[in-house]
Amino acid sequence: MPDGSRASPSCAPQLPPSFCKIAPALGLGMDWSPVALFGLGLRGRWVPGIPGNGSIFGRRLDVVEVLLVPQVSLPWKTRIPRGGARPYVAAPVGLAWSFESRTWERAVQEDWNARPGLSAGAALGLELYWGARWGTLLELDYRARFLSADVVSTPLAEPASQATERVTVIQHQLVFSVGLLFGLPRTADESE
Repeated sequence: MPDGSRASPSCAPQLPPSFCKIAPALGLGMDWSPVALFGLGLRGRWVPGIPGNGSIFGRRLDVVEVLLVPQVSLPWKTRIPRGGARPYVAAPVGLAWSFESRTWERAVQEDWNARPGLSAGAALGLELYWGARWGTLLELDYRARFLSADVVSTPLAEPASQATERVTVIQHQLVFSVGLLFGLPRTADESE
């Protein structure tokens, strides 16, 4: 916060104290592998804020991020009947924006003006193909987000006493993703 104070992480009451926030997310991605060992992905994800104590000073923030995801296949790629498995490591990095989905409930009108932030992390993943094209993605990654916004606060009783402050939010997340894969057919000159 501008005065140097910090928000303490809080947990939703139904969660064990070791968790600060569990939130489902919705994402869409596309990966391209020009060679067998290296790939590059583009992913978008929406992480909705959760109600209750998992908020920042009563605010609930949704986050939208767009990530570039370079990947390197690990050397123990295997074949299984009617498909295959491809383990990989990745380093997602990109832009993130925060949106206030619930305002601070007090006698002040707030305008949350998000600034572009940074999202970066490291991931370990596994692609499991059940057939020639369809498969499942399992991925575990650590993500750090650095977000900020200019918050304009206008007291309802005294609109002339408007104040602006820069709010900075740093989120650390351990993300587990499960996804559905659809592989496009390879051309004749591409090797396995």
